[in-house]
Amino acid sequence: MSTIVLTRPARSSRRTVVAPAPRAVFVRRRVVAALIVATVLVGGAVRAVAAGGVGPASDTARRPAAYVVQPGDTVWSIVRQYRPTGDIMALVRELTERNGGPDLQVGQQLLLAG
Repeated sequence: MSTIVLTRPARSSRRTVVAPAPRAVFVRRRVVAALIVATVLVGGAVRAVAAGGVGPASDTARRPAAYVVQPGDTVWSIVRQYRPTGDIMALVRELTERNGGPDLQVGQQLLLAG
């Protein structure tokens, strides 16, 4: 009677590396590019908000040249309409000086742009 010995085949120390499909590489690159663009845009928006606006020219470009005072308006409420976020103290001072003081009359025309 003969004895049969079962042995496992020797394992190769090399691993088979499968390259990703070209479509997967393309999708990965697009995702990375989109993340970079989003990061740049968000960073720019954060800097603009922290600075109180996009720039000095954009603030006057958005403001009309004059505003007609309505019942219940204050200098602060009018300025807040044109700069909803950030520090408005300098703009309140400027508007007050330009229009002769903080007292407003309904129908009064305020000069907003210099």
